[in-house]
Amino acid sequence: MRYKTLQYADSTGRVFLDENGTGRVEIYSTYEGILMGNFVNGLKDGVWKEYVPKQKITYDEIYENGKFIKGTNTSDNGEVTEYDKFETLPSFKGGMETFGKFLTKNLRYPPNARKDNIQGRVYIQFIIKKDGTLSESKILKGIGGGCDEEALRVINLSPDWNPGLQRGIAKNVSYSVPIFFKLSESPKKIFPYQQNPYNAF
Repeated sequence: MRYKTLQYADSTGRVFLDENGTGRVEIYSTYEGILMGNFVNGLKDGVWKEYVPKQKITYDEIYENGKFIKGTNTSDNGEVTEYDKFETLPSFKGGMETFGKFLTKNLRYPPNARKDNIQGRVYIQFIIKKDGTLSESKILKGIGGGCDEEALRVINLSPDWNPGLQRGIAKNVSYSVPIFFKLSESPKKIFPYQQNPYNAF
């Protein structure tokens, strides 16, 4: 989504854009770093450069009419990473269809839930860390009958995911997944699933 910028100013109150939102931003700060680039009618356009002292990383990015096209980040030690998406959500290796197969293979319908005809969605939240491992898994909303514990057990068995990226750099991301427990008419149990990720960059 593109947002128009009506005005841009530095800490001294110096403004960079005209009444149409057009102009060049050039900010140099010992603590906040460097930011340089053009706005045209309130939208980023052309090459933008940013240096972030806390990260010790320089970002060079290209925009066209407010749309991010591509970029590179360069660390102070000279390591360069290219990226064509500003943010990338984490993903299960092999895709969500493979994740569904993982659930189907490992989930076991709890006897108490089966006896009491308990069905529904168990919502689980966890952190996908920078290295792709999962941590801090917990139940957001359960249905009881042992389904909550079973869903949590299987999520904790999960192999590593592809981590989320921001500007080409891996970040910890909070992620939630509803796991659907359903009793089928046949002896075999069916465990469909849905994904519902959200960012916490």
